[in-house]
Amino acid sequence: MKHNNMTVEKIITTQDFLITNKRFKIIKDRETNVLKTSPAPKEKDMPLYYNTEAYASHQEKPNNLVSLLYMWVRKRSLKSKIRLISAISTKAGNLLDFGCGLGGFLTVTRARGWSSYGIEPHQKARTKAENTSGGVVFSTIKEAQKTNKKYDVITLWHSLEHVVGLGKTIRFLYNSRLADQYHLKNHLESLGTLLLLRGL
Repeated sequence: MKHNNMTVEKIITTQDFLITNKRFKIIKDRETNVLKTSPAPKEKDMPLYYNTEAYASHQEKPNNLVSLLYMWVRKRSLKSKIRLISAISTKAGNLLDFGCGLGGFLTVTRARGWSSYGIEPHQKARTKAENTSGGVVFSTIKEAQKTNKKYDVITLWHSLEHVVGLGKTIRFLYNSRLADQYHLKNHLESLGTLLLLRGL
């Protein structure tokens, strides 16, 4: 089957059970083996999928046992993330957390001397992140690009799978040029590191 000039196969048909109840397909690009949502939500519609207290990543207080456990894991994972960036970067510098949510990671890194920035499209979460961390949180890649800032570390903790414009995002992170296997030019300083942790 052809889809936007890709040879694809349908994997499953499912729906958004949390908020919209919209149905969609998961398709696989046979050439790249990448799974994609079809039809892909428009960027302007993305806030609809997160605009609920049931979305755990944007909850400030637990409202059931599942969210209580989620928040416990989130708190513990911050320590692991700090250990990870401390192991790969000997000094604190500029850090960008892509999809920073409520700003927990920004807060703990700033407390350890990092100049931490975030990108968070969800307005309520972005405001909370700015208020909690005291850092700058951009609403979009376009807004972040205006600063021409370079980063020693860019993190994406369970964020890449939420991106609508994947190509645009990768171009921003890599700035169209991979310097070598680990270190990226332009948006990353000469010895910068990009950390990706994707959802299971």
